Amino acid sequence: MWQEREPKFQYRSQFPVIMNPDTLSKLEKFTFILEVWDHISPAKEEFVGLVKVPLASFCYSMKTQDDQVFSLNFLADQHCLYPMIVADGYLPIYSPRHGRSVGELALTVALGSSIQINR
Repeated sequence: MWQEREPKFQYRSQFPVIMNPDTLSKLEKFTFILEVWDHISPAKEEFVGLVKVPLASFCYSMKTQDDQVFSLNFLADQHCLYPMIVADGYLPIYSPRHGRSVGELALTVALGSSIQINR
């Protein structure tokens, strides 16, 4: 990606998670943080900034009328064809060193079964 004004990384990572009410209550307070680094030379890397995605919206969309009960029906392929998406677009890269946004990163964060995600 050297000298590219708009590099396309096409990086993909999947994390297996056991979904249960305890996991969901932890996700409600969790923020997905992606670090962005610049590989300047083989011996030098420089921290560019952070992209933060709060995951509470996953939990809010699964809560039933009783706030303490979660519905995991979205994980069943017969109920939902596609995964639940919390972020899909350009998100700001915040640089703590500069105290401002220094760019944007196209990012998709989704939750679902491996079949749903791979669709």
